[in-house]
Amino acid sequence: MKPTKKVVKWLFSNKLLGGGLVGAVLLLGGYGIFLISANTGEEIIFVTETVKKGELISSLSGNGQVSASDEVEVKFKTSGDVVYVGVANGQEVKKGTLIAQLDTGDAKKTIRDAEINLESAQLSLEKLLEPADELEIMQAENNLAQAQETKNNAENDLEEIYEDALNTLSDVFLNLPTVITGLQDILFSDDLSGNNQWNLSYYNDSLSFYNEKSEEMSDLVYDLYLVAKSTYDNNLENYKSINRYSRKEEIENLVLQTYSTTKDISDAIKSMNNLIQLYQEEYSERNLTPKSLSNTHLNSLSNYTGLINGTLSDLLSTKNSIKNKKEDIVNAIRSIEEKTETLLRLKEGVDEYDLRSANISIFQKENALLDAKESLSNYFLYAPFTGTISGLNIRKGGSLTSSSAIGTLITNQKIAEIVLNEIEIADVEVGQKVNLKFDAVDDLVLVGEVAEIDTIGTVNSGVVNYGVKINFDSPDGIIKPGMSVNAEIIIESKENILIVSNSAITYVNDKAFVQISENGLSKRQAVIVGMSTDLKTEIMSGLSEGMEVIIGQNSSGEISVGSKSGGNVNNGSSGNMEMMRMMR
Repeated sequence: MKPTKKVVKWLFSNKLLGGGLVGAVLLLGGYGIFLISANTGEEIIFVTETVKKGELISSLSGNGQVSASDEVEVKFKTSGDVVYVGVANGQEVKKGTLIAQLDTGDAKKTIRDAEINLESAQLSLEKLLEPADELEIMQAENNLAQAQETKNNAENDLEEIYEDALNTLSDVFLNLPTVITGLQDILFSDDLSGNNQWNLSYYNDSLSFYNEKSEEMSDLVYDLYLVAKSTYDNNLENYKSINRYSRKEEIENLVLQTYSTTKDISDAIKSMNNLIQLYQEEYSERNLTPKSLSNTHLNSLSNYTGLINGTLSDLLSTKNSIKNKKEDIVNAIRSIEEKTETLLRLKEGVDEYDLRSANISIFQKENALLDAKESLSNYFLYAPFTGTISGLNIRKGGSLTSSSAIGTLITNQKIAEIVLNEIEIADVEVGQKVNLKFDAVDDLVLVGEVAEIDTIGTVNSGVVNYGVKINFDSPDGIIKPGMSVNAEIIIESKENILIVSNSAITYVNDKAFVQISENGLSKRQAVIVGMSTDLKTEIMSGLSEGMEVIIGQNSSGEISVGSKSGGNVNNGSSGNMEMMRMMR
């Protein structure tokens, strides 16, 4: 018999324990349970809940006392120009009377802009949902064909460049031997002295009497020549091993090596030229006649310089052509991948993530429109309760800020006064609804409204506190002055939204995920979250009503469900428990 069946049979057969334990199991309303038996025989219990729509409420609580009568400052929640004043000093007004109005031009423009943005987002979604027509598919196919043709052309061009590179290398190695041999003759022949002394040594000895840098320059000429000769010899051996069937990488590497060798030869020629010119200059300054052969040497070096510069130009052009054409091929491959993906998406239809993004955009635009419409009400100032206007200090055409009190409303209505700290007060605004409970009257809940908030806090034991006044109506005078009151201020509320427990949500790199149950298996699902309380969170995207999400697990047979205390939520799913099938 399977382990879980043994447990269930034992529970129902045990008369002393069965009834109580079964009753406890039935109290787990709203959650499904998975029992998974591992290879070790240990059972892993997954606890799930059903995603449902409901109401989410964020609130803030504070304690205080009831006052017999009071007066509150009346002020707008926004700034603007006054276009209407409907009361006068000393006038008694009923609750809901329009006291004054600000110019609503900017607020209405914001609403119109929000409506246009919402319509634009809806049109984008409609266009996204439309299937691609034949013309779009044909254009995408043509674009892909063009990208493939571009790649083929670039590959053919590269083949030709490699062929040209071999021809360029052939020309180079027809000229370089002449240059190397010529440099060797200039340096190491004895034409100048006629007594087996190198020309290089002759130039050095001739200059040593007149210029102290002659030794340094001669050494540099000798060293640069040896470098050029060594790289040339190595380069020539590699050139001899290349043919038209060699790998493209070998040809490209030989081009780079030959370019480097040619630069070394160019440096050697330049240093020789500098040494011989210095020799002629020093002799001329002293009215001495330099050897005529030095002019021959300079002419030869000049010819070599022109030949080498042309070679460098050809090699550099070949090197850059190979590099640029290889980049063209890489870009063509990327273009093919992009156009292939575009064509595939057109044929398959709308992408799931694009659709989700479009729906989220519409949701955001709808919220922006709601916010704009709600902000419009801030331009109208209504009497929060019945009372008498005093100290009215506004006129039509004047300007006001949101912190400017326009007068005082005196009332005999009951006022609840509570104190909140500087962190709590940040979310409280005039006009918010408040649920009031009283220690002296059980089961009585009255609805009030935030009427006034202190603009300056008071410091007590290092804590900054702010007073909040809440007006409410007392039925039949049940509530007396001085009674203790607990006020629950409604900060935010949403109705008819998808809600899950906070324990169902995990975060990875600021992205939210849940584990959902599909066909008896667990699957991670990305979600976008909205409003959140201590216990529940709004799901804006990623889940649908009726899905099962995992909220906890335990491997010891005891159900463990993560939760937090505090917060208010009504998700409409207080019951509806379901025992899920066991998985092996």
